[in-house]
Amino acid sequence: MLGLSKLDPRYLYGKKSRTSKAERQAKTAQARAAKASSTATSVMEFSHTQKENVGPTPSGSISSAQDRLDAVTARLEDQQRQRRKLQDSRRYFEMENRREIIRIRKVAADGRAARADKTQQNKQARAEKQARVVPILTVTEATHFSSLAMRAEGYMTVPRINEQLEWLYQHGVVCVPKELSKRGKGRSERLALWVQGVTEYVNSDRPRGPEVDLEPENEPGDEHDGEEEEIAIMNALDGNDNEEEEVSYDSDAEFYANE
Repeated sequence: MLGLSKLDPRYLYGKKSRTSKAERQAKTAQARAAKASSTATSVMEFSHTQKENVGPTPSGSISSAQDRLDAVTARLEDQQRQRRKLQDSRRYFEMENRREIIRIRKVAADGRAARADKTQQNKQARAEKQARVVPILTVTEATHFSSLAMRAEGYMTVPRINEQLEWLYQHGVVCVPKELSKRGKGRSERLALWVQGVTEYVNSDRPRGPEVDLEPENEPGDEHDGEEEEIAIMNALDGNDNEEEEVSYDSDAEFYANE
């Protein structure tokens, strides 16, 4: 390019080319530096991302697995404790139920024993009472006493009729039933049954011996059935409907003297 004029295009082109090459080299160096910096940044970002995705180091993985194992073991132990607690509560309730059943059975047994003792005492008292009864065993006497008017000497009250009927029943008279409720309603029916029982006892060639069961099947109110009617009649005769006590007189003269 020596010997060329500065105005020659070839001269200008060659200079321009040399300037452009230097610039290109500088730009290339800058681009390389920028690329290297970008690559380094990308590598750092990729490494960080890989660490986040992959997780901890192998030693950290072992520690995490141990923690999970400990958590599972703790849950199993807690479930076992809950199961043992439930079993203990069931055993407790079963023991309480057994104690309650034993207590109820004991109360029932004590009640049965008390009722048996009371029944035995009632039988003994009834037997002793029957032993003190003086039976009327002739039809003539039975007819006579049954025909007496109220307040007359020897008048058969309902309790006396019950005693005579019980004595006849204990000595095997068939017409006298065991149940008190079946021995008649009121004084008149029981009085007729008593006369019938005395007649059967007298006419029987071989009366049965005393019954083993000395306790008839009593029902509430049967033992004193007919007494209220008798007391009401006596109170009406005395002119006092509210008087409950029976007034007794030693003789007919005293009775008529107080009328």
